[in-house]
Amino acid sequence: MSFKDTMGECVEKLAQIDADLRSTVEQQEGGWKHQYLRLRQDFQKHLYAMATLEQQWPVDITANAQQYREIYNKLRAATALHYTKFPVVLIDPANPAFIESAKGVREEIAHLVDFGRRLVR
Repeated sequence: MSFKDTMGECVEKLAQIDADLRSTVEQQEGGWKHQYLRLRQDFQKHLYAMATLEQQWPVDITANAQQYREIYNKLRAATALHYTKFPVVLIDPANPAFIESAKGVREEIAHLVDFGRRLVR
């Protein structure tokens, strides 16, 4: 599989996990916190897998590698802070602090997804 194919799959998977996380919180169906926890775990595994993309970076687009690293690191930092502030037991979708923190993570996800989509075009 080519780098662009791998990057494309990664950013689409990241976007899907983000959508699933948001949907789970919004709908709050039975056992939703367990589902949310599983999705958080999937998200973390996926972020870890995305870290290896830098090792596969093609020479013809190396200028973008630094920008990817910066966007990726901002997402990791925002995610770590959010997960520290709001472990699953403290998730309260009505809490303004939770909403604001989750919004910050979603914004960083959007930056990485947008960057990846532009890169693979």
